[in-house]
Amino acid sequence: AIRPYRNGFYALYPEFVAQYLTEDRFYGTLEEVDLGAPGLFETTSSTSGGPLGPLATRAWRVRVRLPEGVSSLPYRVRFTLDAEGGTDRDDLHLIVDQDVVGRPVDPTAPYAAVERTDFAEPAADGTLEYFVRVANVAEAAEATEEAEFSLRVEVDGFYGDAPTGGPAGGEVGGELPPGFAVIGPGPWACRGDARTRAVFDLMTPDELGRDIDRAAPEMAQDLSDMMDDMEIMLRRMEQQGAAAGMTSAQIAELRRQAEAEMEAAIAEAQPDIDAAADEMRTEQVTRLLATFVGRAGSVRQAGGSECQVTLAATLTGREGGAQILPGAVDADRYREDAAPSFGIVVFTQEVLDFLRNVFATAGDGPPGTVPLGPAGMDDPLDGWGVCTMTDEERQNARHAATGSECPAVLCTAGKLVLEHAEQGWIAGSFQFEVLKWPDDTGGRCRVPAGRDTVTGHFNVVSTDDGFDDNSLSGAGLGLGVLAGAPILDLDINDE
Repeated sequence: AIRPYRNGFYALYPEFVAQYLTEDRFYGTLEEVDLGAPGLFETTSSTSGGPLGPLATRAWRVRVRLPEGVSSLPYRVRFTLDAEGGTDRDDLHLIVDQDVVGRPVDPTAPYAAVERTDFAEPAADGTLEYFVRVANVAEAAEATEEAEFSLRVEVDGFYGDAPTGGPAGGEVGGELPPGFAVIGPGPWACRGDARTRAVFDLMTPDELGRDIDRAAPEMAQDLSDMMDDMEIMLRRMEQQGAAAGMTSAQIAELRRQAEAEMEAAIAEAQPDIDAAADEMRTEQVTRLLATFVGRAGSVRQAGGSECQVTLAATLTGREGGAQILPGAVDADRYREDAAPSFGIVVFTQEVLDFLRNVFATAGDGPPGTVPLGPAGMDDPLDGWGVCTMTDEERQNARHAATGSECPAVLCTAGKLVLEHAEQGWIAGSFQFEVLKWPDDTGGRCRVPAGRDTVTGHFNVVSTDDGFDDNSLSGAGLGLGVLAGAPILDLDINDE
């Protein structure tokens, strides 16, 4: 047997289900699931027909309908399987379409698969379809017992209206409208309602340390899973009489070399990996990164072009939590990168298009050059820039203006009021000043041509519990999404 099948029925049965039992007629209790975006479906063995018998499979046909006119960005569909009632999670196998999902090395990480919607071929009615199965077979197949399980399917994983444990009526965060809004002059206006596309990651020291601990073992496991997939594909091609391009012996040698190199690299790097994880756990601050996707204009204005808002904040404490942060702070009073502060950036349609063009044409020019994007792009913020100052900076500005013909330009520190900053839920409001600087001062004094205040709020939740694989936060590898950065709908399938 090829290596992926050497665990007998433990490996063969799930692969047989994945490759051959792909039609509804093989399953007596197949359930149809319809989801929008965002969307959430949860079920357990007790609500879907009772315990799953030995060497048995249960199936769901999941159809996802993407909303129209909300966002062109790809959505993510996440399938998570867990064990309940004393069942060994290792006896359960998650199968999505024709793939048996690889297991995480860390038992605290979820057993999950994440699919991008732009990778799926839509049906005639525009829906995306996924065939999900749960199979039950133990490593010692003859010892397999009835299994209790739970299955969760999430579309994008983020919700304006709260799932269990989110904002509730009467709570402070519940008073903020779901979604987000930024209100300010010109381009400093962006909004999103309960259907808002949002990703955020509250990175505590313990979570970051755990991520570092998991990284190397998961890389090794991913390599092994990839080689398994290659061997299975090769065997399938041989059975179909197709030219595989590599022999079984060549695949085995490739695996041996790749795994040996990976093992050596991890062994060499392990002391540094352990030190980095330990150092991360000693931090006394929590990082918050978020990206919100919406439409430009006033909250009372319909339509508008695409816009995005990013939030980056350094929070006091190892768990985050409710607190008030300034926009300007004297960093010298704190340890390196530990000053409690925040920053908010609005990306207009013009800037987003420019960034997409940069990435799309990155390989077109000579080596070492950076594409310039659309020629002649005006200032996307129309001259408006953030102005925040500490008390000391205001005093210095007043002192510098003493005896001068030029007035002192003073700004407040700005403020972010976090009502909730915890795993799976962020809610708060903010304000800071912006100044509009003229292209040409026309004199010796640099005086702003306008002054205004930007205000806003956000209130979004997710099912991220801080122990997951970060795919809910947008930091999962290969998803093209990163919390705290603009989300670009790049066609990575484009040749």
